[in-house]
Amino acid sequence: MARQDLESLAAWSDRITPLVCLVPPESLLLEVRGSLKLFGSLEAVEQKLIAEITDRHLSFHLCVAPTPLGALWLARRKGANVLETGALAGRLGPLPLSVTQWPEDILTLLTEMGVRSIGDCLRLPRDGFARRVGRRYLRELDQALGRQADPRAGFEKPRNFRSRIDFSSETDDREVLSAALGKMVEYLVDSLRSRQEQAQNLAIVFHHMNRPPTVSGLDLMEPVHETDRLFAPLAARLESIVLPAPVIAVGLRAGAFKPMQIKPPALFGERGEAPGRPVSKAGLIERLRGRFGVEGVYGLDLVAEHRPELGWTRLTERLLETSPGRKKTPSACSPAKKRNVADRPLWILSSPLPLPHCASRLRCRGPLRMGPEPERIESGWWDGGDVRRDYYTAAASRGEKLWVYQDRVTHEWFLHGLFG
Repeated sequence: MARQDLESLAAWSDRITPLVCLVPPESLLLEVRGSLKLFGSLEAVEQKLIAEITDRHLSFHLCVAPTPLGALWLARRKGANVLETGALAGRLGPLPLSVTQWPEDILTLLTEMGVRSIGDCLRLPRDGFARRVGRRYLRELDQALGRQADPRAGFEKPRNFRSRIDFSSETDDREVLSAALGKMVEYLVDSLRSRQEQAQNLAIVFHHMNRPPTVSGLDLMEPVHETDRLFAPLAARLESIVLPAPVIAVGLRAGAFKPMQIKPPALFGERGEAPGRPVSKAGLIERLRGRFGVEGVYGLDLVAEHRPELGWTRLTERLLETSPGRKKTPSACSPAKKRNVADRPLWILSSPLPLPHCASRLRCRGPLRMGPEPERIESGWWDGGDVRRDYYTAAASRGEKLWVYQDRVTHEWFLHGLFG
């Protein structure tokens, strides 16, 4: 049974009982004792389950027992119902050890000991079984027989929000779409506040008359419940999206709900705070992503690499976190010892540009005045990207400060960076 089928059936099963547990990859456990009075009998509960699972075209076997593990092991062997705890040992005893789904090495160990069934395990000395096989498996035997409690976490149905506003006629007016979107955000905020939750995943659905709907998703930097934090990135996305046809209805979906956490304001406010409206880095990133997309908004991080063009990377995740690499060093990608970081320009070209030279004079829009002692970089021999370079700081005729190098193999010159 696929995971989505299992979760879908678990979500439906709360019509019978509020306590449903998943046992991936193929089983569900339902606590039905409290439902017997509501439905009248155990047979009525079974009939409802059988009808629903049959409609889903899934293969199954139902089994009832006083303990969760007892019912699970019996169902895996297609056993009959057991209604009394005292009868469990006799009914579980003949079952093969495969119904436990214990690890292969444990099953091999028991087989080599001549143990091939649940009953064989129960006949072994308890202390010896715990010492040679493990206390965890002794505990599972006790739980299957009702000798120990077997608490389990119940399945929680995924919660989501869906809203839709239909128009009387097709429209591509962004103001009309924005007003509808704002109204649905208000519905979402009311729903979140009533449940003390926050949302992180959003999606706008534009329905067209004779075309498939256009869906535009947006993942926020953090879970939020405030109206402006939810509406602003959606409005930015609405401005930038290209719709293939006029819209007959617009919908809003939200998910990844989490418990609401309200951060108290700082005592003296945040740096850069505008009067009455604190600055939010996450909110700014979300608005930019709404307009330019996730890949269009990124941060930079250092990489432990001596070759300047490989010494940094783009980050689209964890933009609000401090990179662990920044805490450790002047990292491995910083200049050599005794050389100031200011000797490296911030603007590094991704591909060095060849520089012309004549009569032993290097030129870039005119002759260059070379700085003193070069910085030598030799690296990359281990990955096929071997570089051997001498880097200089050079001044151009108009006062520009450039970072140039000479390849020590070909003796060619290149421009690799510009100082501000």
